[in-house]
Amino acid sequence: MPNIAFKRPELTARLPEYDIIRDCVAGSIAVKAATIKYLPRPNNQDKSRANLARYNNYIGRAVFYNVTRLLKYRTLCNRLWTTQRAKGLS
Repeated sequence: MPNIAFKRPELTARLPEYDIIRDCVAGSIAVKAATIKYLPRPNNQDKSRANLARYNNYIGRAVFYNVTRLLKYRTLCNRLWTTQRAKGLS
């Protein structure tokens, strides 16, 4: 019986990259939810409430232009359009 929990070493090495891509495609909410992973604290040693409030404001103001999602869907639409056009030509 095959082991469905097995992960190839190549896949295991690339999993962090897949997480980044998944977050990028998911958009601004996923990037902001990951907080420190993508938006590091400017003054990490300062643990005061004022610094935490500044960091939360920083996350709220952060802008993420989701080019990854746009390219994904444009590529998909382009493939569908090209396939439909090719079917019409044959």
